[in-house]
Amino acid sequence: MIKEKDYNEFLNECVRKGREEKQIGLGFTLEQAKASSKQVIEQTKVKPFPPNESHTPN
Repeated sequence: MIKEKDYNEFLNECVRKGREEKQIGLGFTLEQAKASSKQVIEQTKVKPFPPNESHTPN
């Protein structure tokens, strides 16, 4: 497996930052992220036209 130079150090720093952020309450759990995404999707759904209405502008 080929790794870029200093990749392990970079990865360790990312993990360290993530753990620090988790300790101080930053970020979201997977469940929170899914619920938030679902809410956004539901709010932005396009509602279909009623079947007997004209779809052309006046």
